[in-house]
Amino acid sequence: MKPENSAWTTLDESFTYVWGLLGRATADRKHPFRTPGLATLGTEGPRVRTVVLREVDRRNYSMYVHTDTRSDKVKEIQANPHISWLFWDPREKLQVRLSGKAQCLTDHRLSHSIWEKASLNYRKSYSPQLPPGTETESLQTGVETYAREGATWEESESWQDNFTVIVCEVEQVEWLLLHPAGHRRAKFNKTEEAWEGRWLVP
Repeated sequence: MKPENSAWTTLDESFTYVWGLLGRATADRKHPFRTPGLATLGTEGPRVRTVVLREVDRRNYSMYVHTDTRSDKVKEIQANPHISWLFWDPREKLQVRLSGKAQCLTDHRLSHSIWEKASLNYRKSYSPQLPPGTETESLQTGVETYAREGATWEESESWQDNFTVIVCEVEQVEWLLLHPAGHRRAKFNKTEEAWEGRWLVP
C-alpha cells in the first residue's frame, strides 16, 4: 500500500479502510490482523497477550474473541473493562491501535449459539482441566484429561461453563503507516453523534 492511495490521504477513507482490514482478518486465517495483542489491566499492571480475532461488527464497531472463563483476562475485564488492542501488518508496515470497553458474555445467547456450532475438537480446549495459568509440577498441554481421547459430544456439553465470548465496543482507533515517502498517522474518537478524526504527527 502506497501513501499516495486515497485511503491514507483522507481521514474518512482511512477509517473505512482500516475497518475493512479488520473484517477481512476474521475470514482470512493468514491475515496478520487475525492474531492481535489484547491488553488488560491486572493487579500488577498492564498485561498483554495474543488472541484470535473471531468477529468484527462494523455496524456497532465491536470486536469479539473467545476465551476460557477461568482465565486471568476475564477476571481483569470484570474488574476493569477498559482494554486495548494492537495490530501490526509487516507487509504494509501498518500499525493499528484500538481501545474501548469490554464485557464477557458467558451465559448469553451469543456464547450459547457459538458453542452449539463448535466442533468437539474445538470444545476440548474448554474441557475440565486445570484453569489456564495454573502452576504445575510437569509439562501440561491443556488436554491431559479424558478430553484428549474418547470424549463424547454429550460429555462436552458440560464444558460450556468454561467458555465465554469477550466483546469490546471500540471507542478509539489510531493507525500509523510507515513508508519511505513519508509516514502517516491519524486518530479517531467515538462521540455520541459520530466518529471524529484528527491527523497526528507520525
